Amino acid sequence: MKFDASKPLYRQIYDYYLHLLKSGAFQEGQMLPSVREVATAFSINPLTVMKAYEELVKDGYIYSVYKKGYFVKDSGGNGTKLKEEIQRLLSLGYSLKEIIEVSRKLKEETDDKN
Repeated sequence: MKFDASKPLYRQIYDYYLHLLKSGAFQEGQMLPSVREVATAFSINPLTVMKAYEELVKDGYIYSVYKKGYFVKDSGGNGTKLKEEIQRLLSLGYSLKEIIEVSRKLKEETDDKN
C-alpha cells in the first residue's frame, strides 16, 4: 500500500480496511489483524492503526472485544443483523411505522446530545 501525503494516514488505513470489508475479504465474526501487526506491516505508529480501527467501530463495520481484538461485524456492516432485528420486532407485533417513528425519535435524541 502506498500512502498519500495529502490525506491523513489513519484515514487511508480506514479506507483500506473498509474496502476489504465491503469486498468480502473478511467474514462476519472474523478477527482483523492486530493493531501491532498492521502497524508493523505498514511501518506506522500503532496509534494510527488504533484510530482507524476505532473509526470503523464507530461507523458500525467492526467491533472490539477487550483484550482480544477487533472483529468483523455483520459482514462488513451490510445491515443483515439490523434486518433480522426489524423482522423480530415485526414478528412481535410492532408495525413498521412504529419502528420507524421510534428510530427517528432516537436519532433526534442522539443528534441533540452531540
